Amino acid sequence: MCRTEIRHYARRCEAVAAPVTFVDSSIRGEDLSEYGLHWEHLKRRIYLKTANGQIVSGIAALIRLWEQTPGFQWLSKMVSLPVVRPLAEMMYDHVAVSVLVHSEKRRRIQSASHGRILGS
Repeated sequence: MCRTEIRHYARRCEAVAAPVTFVDSSIRGEDLSEYGLHWEHLKRRIYLKTANGQIVSGIAALIRLWEQTPGFQWLSKMVSLPVVRPLAEMMYDHVAVSVLVHSEKRRRIQSASHGRILGS
């Protein structure tokens, strides 16, 4: 997920001491390797570890996150509706993941171009 979005959720959860810990997978992705998750997985989807140790991803993870994030409980309830959830999962899997992959590629290209000496 976008770092900006994650920071937003983290600040809201922190403000009320919600029992949520955020792990920046670009820095500490190895923390999740014990669950079979590697960088390729982490850059394409959001993952959440529940209180009982279960790993959920995609819309299921967002719903759980929204349940814990102040001001987002309504979104959790709405996306959980039987008519909405399959559509949200389809949008996440086919649209959001594509956008995330494209954004990551663009970010890597920009990072690489900043390291080059131009005009040589």
